[in-house]
Order: sequence, then C-alpha cells, then structure tokens
Amino acid sequence: MGTDFSGLAASWLLEWERRGPRWEEARDRLNSTTSGIAALKNGFVTGSAIYNTATGTLRPPLDDPTNEKGVVAVSHLSSVFGFQEVVLDLLNHYGTNSTPKGFKEAYLDYGYYYSAGAAEQTARYGKSFGSVTLRQGHSRLLAYVASERKNATLAAKAWSEFFTTDGFKPSSPWNVTRLSGSQVLTPVDEAAWISTNDAALYGYAAIENLALARDGLK
Repeated sequence: MGTDFSGLAASWLLEWERRGPRWEEARDRLNSTTSGIAALKNGFVTGSAIYNTATGTLRPPLDDPTNEKGVVAVSHLSSVFGFQEVVLDLLNHYGTNSTPKGFKEAYLDYGYYYSAGAAEQTARYGKSFGSVTLRQGHSRLLAYVASERKNATLAAKAWSEFFTTDGFKPSSPWNVTRLSGSQVLTPVDEAAWISTNDAALYGYAAIENLALARDGLK
C-alpha cells in the first residue's frame, strides 16, 4: 500500500480525469482500493494487503485474514516516489463529500504516527514501528496532518523533523571531491556523499512544508 498503490492510483486517477476509454473501470478500482485500505484495522500501517487484479478488490493480508489482529508493517520507502503527492491529488479529486469513508483518516493516522515516538505508536497499534528512516522527507506527511488539523504544535514538529533528524543538515559535508579511475568513465568533481533519496525528499519536503506548515517555521 505504498509505492505499488501510489503507482496504480496515479494511473487510474489519470484515466479517470481524462475520461479515457477505461475511465469508469479506473474510477471503480480507485474506489475499491481506497475503501479497502480504510477498512483495514490498521489502515496504511498494515503495509500490504491482497489485491485481486480481476475484481479490483483489496482484502486483509494472509497473516490477518479476518482483519481482527491488525498488522503493523511500516517501511521507510512506502511514502517516497510521489506517494503523498498522489494521495493528496486523489483526495482533492474526490472532494470532501466523495472520499471513501475512513480513507483520509487512515492517511492522517499514518502521517502522524510515522513521526511519533515508540510509546505513542505502541499505544495506538500494539507495537512500535521500530527504527524508521528518511524522516526529513517524511516531515511533509506531518506537515499535511498539521495543516488538516490546524495544529501549530504539529507544524513546529514537522520542521523539527525536517531540520534535526536525518537527510541534509548544516553539518553535512557540503563539498565535492574528485572521482577518477575505475569509479567513473570520465574524471569528475562530484558530491559523492549525496544520495538520491535524500536529495529528492529534501526538495519535496521543503516545498510542501512551506506550503502546509509555514507558520511552524521559526
């Protein structure tokens, strides 16, 4: 229910918006999967579920078939690669009165609890999420929660996650080094310490935090 869902949802939403030849099928698949996620005991925190490619239905994972226990499976990669951006586009397209019941709330819970402490996570889900990473990038999820709940404390926390957890910091090397020999085809000056995930998520989070939680920036 992370990158797989967002990739499918983006394609379905595009077909629906453009009124392509299969737009009604795409709309129905979106309605089915979003309703399925909302119906899971732990929502997005479940991590994965069983998707029926023939019917478009989503049901609980095999290790919780009755949806009573509630699975906790959170990956730091679930919310990258445009995940939040697709979900927010989808919520905007649905509008307040058309969003499948519980879907938005399930996403708000995920955004809040990813950045919460182990005690809060355990109180809500029965266990903690463990050691989560890419928290700088995930601060944009918390910024969205702060915006929707009009919570100044969460807005400030989103910026704290952005500046003080991981990713790019003032204390980062901020330099380039010469790479040559078997490392590269042609000698080049490069910031080899920069990772793709950190660079992309820093940009996403900086833009979205300013849009969603500007008042929390001191």
